[in-house]
Amino acid sequence: MLSAYARAYGLNGCSLRFSNVYGAHCEQKESVVALFIRMAFAGEALSIYGDGTQTRDFIYVEDVCQAIALALEKQLDGEVFQIGTGVETSIRVLLQKLEVEIGRPLRKVFQPPRPGDVARSVADISKAQEILGYAPKVSLEDGLRRTWSWFQAWKESSALQSTSTSNSMAGGA
Repeated sequence: MLSAYARAYGLNGCSLRFSNVYGAHCEQKESVVALFIRMAFAGEALSIYGDGTQTRDFIYVEDVCQAIALALEKQLDGEVFQIGTGVETSIRVLLQKLEVEIGRPLRKVFQPPRPGDVARSVADISKAQEILGYAPKVSLEDGLRRTWSWFQAWKESSALQSTSTSNSMAGGA
């Protein structure tokens, strides 16, 4: 469809297919990283569907921005690129790395696998590397560290805003 639109109207364009994006400003996102972090803050048990060996390709938002910028620089006609890290990470490994960043173990509840859930998912980024010059730079450990730090600051800011609003409504300073 993109290719047809490009030919019909003389526009260049491409499609970027992102793997599992995480990072700052994803507090409302339902991705596994954002969901696990919100649940960790709330002290809730994390639901793991299946045995945790299912894999995903987790990409930090900064690397997504890099891919978008590279694609904008090119004159592409309907190309499709997978944007990820090319690294397959199990949910169990993700949790272990997240526990290191948080500094404590997380409560987990293993649920039956969800029907239709994909067992393995990893992006083939070779085309993006070759044509766009794309190379992800942020490791999962560094990305989780940055994401956890952002969420901590966001929670503190939200709590301060909530306290400030409550105080002003109650006539406090």
